[in-house]
Amino acid sequence: MGALGKAIYKDIKLTMLNLGGGIPVNYQYESLSIRDIGSYIEALLQKYFLIKPMEIQIEPGRGLVGDAGVLVSSVIGKTTKYINGEESYWIYLDTGVFNGLAEVLGGISYPMYAEQKGEIKPYTIAGVSCDSMDIISNFTYLPDVDVGDRIYIMATGAYTTVYAANFNGFGIPETVFV
Repeated sequence: MGALGKAIYKDIKLTMLNLGGGIPVNYQYESLSIRDIGSYIEALLQKYFLIKPMEIQIEPGRGLVGDAGVLVSSVIGKTTKYINGEESYWIYLDTGVFNGLAEVLGGISYPMYAEQKGEIKPYTIAGVSCDSMDIISNFTYLPDVDVGDRIYIMATGAYTTVYAANFNGFGIPETVFV
């Protein structure tokens, strides 16, 4: 910052700093804890601020509610495709990208769980619509599942039903509190 910039800002006393949001949630990887995030912010404040603001705000974001939601879905279709001579296992769920899982389009990879036991294999998991973008996961390991089996999509407490639409006539997931 030049001399002019210093002159303009020298009489401003920073009393509050809003860091925006938010606290992450664990999806397929472990995110930093709130304690670690706080320590990192504290170190940055010490490094870059001569006088720390009296109030620091940060939005909790998905870290507050992400783990509170589980989207319970059912397998409605199953197939094996052969691509370049390689087997590719696909399952289709009764929900999809447009019915609550839109964040997969931005890179979110939800952990998934099935109750079945047996051989674990990589699945491509697609949604209920016929849209080519309705791919929930290109590579998720699950046991051998069949039509009617349930798939539990974890950490869906944030930004799922609020992004959902009645796309192609398929409804928004029902919210149940237990």
